[in-house]
Amino acid sequence: MDYTPETRVVQVTPAKLADVTPGSCVNVRATPQSAPTPGAVTAQSVTVTASADGKCPPPAGFYGTVASVSGNTITVTGLGPGGPGAPTTVTVTESTSYQRQTPSDAQAITNGKCLGANGTQDGGVLHAAMISLETCPPMGHPHHHHLHLPHLPFHL
Repeated sequence: MDYTPETRVVQVTPAKLADVTPGSCVNVRATPQSAPTPGAVTAQSVTVTASADGKCPPPAGFYGTVASVSGNTITVTGLGPGGPGAPTTVTVTESTSYQRQTPSDAQAITNGKCLGANGTQDGGVLHAAMISLETCPPMGHPHHHHLHLPHLPFHL
């Protein structure tokens, strides 16, 4: 894998519902049992992300700007089952996991970090467009969540 100064690097750390605030950007992964009905979804995981140029970056899943948080309900305005700009009501449960994704740089790529990357492949080399880093669990222990982007898991 290689990267350039233009490669977007982010760090992923544990978070909680209190980290989800109006105006923050989120990516919501629905539970397998949650049918994508217009306007509602039950969250398996919620990742709080930084905005890019004042807008929420478009990852997979339901994403957008948090309009409100009340109890176990997050209202997200963005792209969800109801279409662009339609509010989506996200229900969180005790089993919903949370992560925070913050911008970083190549200096954060160090031994002991788990790395996920996406980009283009050429001649067996992945030219990374985005790199996601998080602390690895001890060897032999499963990950309890997934890196934020389509990834190939590498232990550095």
